[in-house]
Amino acid sequence: MLMIASAKSSYDTQDSHFRQLAAYLVETDQLLAQYGPETTEVRILMRQAVPAAIDRIWREKRSASQDSAFTAASLAEQLNGAIAALSPVNDAQRSLKRRIEEAAAEIARTRLLMFADGQTAILTPFLLILIFWLAVVFASYSLFVEPGAVVVVALLVFALSISSALFLIADLSQPFAGLMQIPKEQLRHTLAPLG
Repeated sequence: MLMIASAKSSYDTQDSHFRQLAAYLVETDQLLAQYGPETTEVRILMRQAVPAAIDRIWREKRSASQDSAFTAASLAEQLNGAIAALSPVNDAQRSLKRRIEEAAAEIARTRLLMFADGQTAILTPFLLILIFWLAVVFASYSLFVEPGAVVVVALLVFALSISSALFLIADLSQPFAGLMQIPKEQLRHTLAPLG
């Protein structure tokens, strides 16, 4: 039960960061649109940066390399530079620029949280000990019954159900890989094309 809770918690945490990232992207884009037509270049740059950032997140999460996790990508640097270069001409644009900078900072923070919270929820030694323990339990069941086809089929069904559950729990603890991964296409298409 604790293993299921740990895997589910890990998945939910990453999914929450993923949804926050999508919300901050949409908010930033809407603020840029409100700022005025001079932000069209920034919005185009954002649409180029999002797919690249998503691919990078998935690549980093799968490889779990910590050497490049906190370095800024060139598109992200260009985007932050373009936002900093905006020169407001009235109070409304000054207010919007401050909010845009805050939303961009939240995007960066959420991206870092996605990496920092990304440790696998189930440790390999724990999983190996659990598998060994379950094998001993199932072997002990067969010691007290007369061997036969029904017993063998029942043990195989039990072993298959337990191993399937362990596989799904292990898969759930890795939200960026496997069968039950967070769908990245959803975030890839978060920002609508410029019209």
